[in-house]
Amino acid sequence: MASLRATRKIWEVSYGSEEGLPSVDPRGFFFIMAPEFIRQARSTRAREAVSYRDTLVGGTAQVTNPNRFSSRAYIGFNNTPYKGAPKHCAEMRAIGRGMQDGYTQQEAIVVAGPTDPDVIKSIIGKVTSTLPPCAPCSGIIQESALVLTIGETDNIAQAWTGNQIKQLYKPVGLVGRRKREEALAKKPSPQQFEIPVDHTAEFWANAAEEYAGKAALILAQYPEEQRLENMYDIRLAQAVAAVDSLYVAAA
Repeated sequence: MASLRATRKIWEVSYGSEEGLPSVDPRGFFFIMAPEFIRQARSTRAREAVSYRDTLVGGTAQVTNPNRFSSRAYIGFNNTPYKGAPKHCAEMRAIGRGMQDGYTQQEAIVVAGPTDPDVIKSIIGKVTSTLPPCAPCSGIIQESALVLTIGETDNIAQAWTGNQIKQLYKPVGLVGRRKREEALAKKPSPQQFEIPVDHTAEFWANAAEEYAGKAALILAQYPEEQRLENMYDIRLAQAVAAVDSLYVAAA
């Protein structure tokens, strides 16, 4: 796809073995690599993003191919040079490139964009502290993904599960733009938190430790021979644990 030509892989790690279930949770790598994923999303936004209304967005998606025991990160950027142009969001690009390469399991998605409430409302119809993925992007984001939305320059952030992103745009069964916007405005969004500039490494180390403990407790609920058949529920619970871990670290 031509729209993915400039999208590229920035990171890759192999884990586990074909002898059995991997002992490593690939989402755990996010907490190690998050500062770099954020930096890449922001630099990609500044370098590549194009928007006729000057709303620039960059993104990084960590995605996994469970069959290869391999996890990768791809960067993406929005490209809407004129009104009515085909929609190419940062998340679409990053996730789409991973899917092309066979990396279809979404671990974490970083979105770096505006924090101006008026700008955000003009895009998604709702005021949030940071810009979440739009309605079309919510259709390709998996429920079990961790989504971190952060300011383009400041460290104001929100953490979501993919399921929360989907619920944000879930049809409300109302007719008329005004009523849809009123219903959307009433839907909750996560509280904002701030990643401390002077203690960034400590923040991510605390979040990683918190997540490792929570993820281990989730796995312990399932005998090893039952984990594959229950992997959907496990990953949903791990996404919630990942979100909770970020808020614990920020407290």
